[in-house]
Amino acid sequence: MLCKISPIARNIFNFGWLTHILSVALKTLVNFIYTYHAIRQLRERKIEKIWVEETIHFPDITFKETNRCYAIKKLNGYTLKVVYLKEKYIKIITAYFIK
Repeated sequence: MLCKISPIARNIFNFGWLTHILSVALKTLVNFIYTYHAIRQLRERKIEKIWVEETIHFPDITFKETNRCYAIKKLNGYTLKVVYLKEKYIKIITAYFIK
């Protein structure tokens, strides 16, 4: 006998959904500041702010050069690289897709 899973229960076990909920929860704990350059680049490159914040919270790769931090994450078949400064808040410098 097969049991049916409700759509709500199916969504609860969907890890993409869980990641989104965690990123929204963490967003309330961390202040993000976007530079004018970052806002302009996100708009031109059609990059969503939630993708940037998810990349910072749940990166596949991170590294640091001088005072800049880099976070890289594969999202929707693309690889997103975010450059930011980490101080009392997170200051987004730019974000772009890499090959």
